Amino acid sequence: MAASYRCPSCNKPNDIERRQCVWCGTVYTKTLVDLNVEAVKEKLDRRSRIGMQKYGTTTDRSTLTRLQWLQHAQEEAMDLAIYLQRLITEEENG
Repeated sequence: MAASYRCPSCNKPNDIERRQCVWCGTVYTKTLVDLNVEAVKEKLDRRSRIGMQKYGTTTDRSTLTRLQWLQHAQEEAMDLAIYLQRLITEEENG
């Protein structure tokens, strides 16, 4: 059973291959919700609101050049690499 898929009626885990909830009997007419995708969507929405408050604009803005966007993305990627290295080192050292 794929626990990351939930019945839209009772919110209990179900196998995505089934077309009916094993808990409440609801017949699915739509694709079930992937909770991991929903969590990412919520985080993206929250991050967007924070960005709007902080910068007063969205990423649709045209005040940055293509090079500046690339530099921002690279800086974010480097931060990610540092965070990953910290966790790797922690795992290696027990």
